Amino acid sequence: MKLKAVIWLTAFLAAGILLLHGSDGEAGNGKLSFGIAAASHDLDGFWVNQYQAGILPMIRINQDLVCSVAIMGTKVADRDLWLLDAGARISWYPVEQRFWIGMSVLQNLTLHGEDIPEETHFFMQELSMGYTFMLGDHFFIDTYAVMRDPFDRHEDAMVSLVDWFPSFTRFELGIKIGGYFLNVLL
Repeated sequence: MKLKAVIWLTAFLAAGILLLHGSDGEAGNGKLSFGIAAASHDLDGFWVNQYQAGILPMIRINQDLVCSVAIMGTKVADRDLWLLDAGARISWYPVEQRFWIGMSVLQNLTLHGEDIPEETHFFMQELSMGYTFMLGDHFFIDTYAVMRDPFDRHEDAMVSLVDWFPSFTRFELGIKIGGYFLNVLL
């Protein structure tokens, strides 16, 4: 039992060191960067009078890994119903801090408004991938694609949400605009 605890502790310490110093292991990479972005991954919603906007506080743990909390709101113009989508996300940058792959770690969707149906609370999972265009040292624009419910675990939720929000589909295109404004050396 103690051997198992020592092995797990060693693995967590090694993972922490790799996260803080990057995959290349070079000294001097141990810094956290804090940023914020505005985003929408419902760009096709404009054609059906459905609008989505959100905000993402972000922490860049090293050059390869970004953790964020996405808070998105979606509204259909002719109904008193809106969707609040909040979740923790992780993005990994395997290629020169440009191309990235991401996933939601914990994602909760709740419905609000007068036209609210019986079921108001859903869980979801998303996979995403995109490309980052840097604008100077601090600002960026991300274009990305999202795949909702990639493992078909939330099929009932997807069917219900598509009924209430016409452009809430399995595949979406998105854009994120933001920047990193505070660096903390470790």
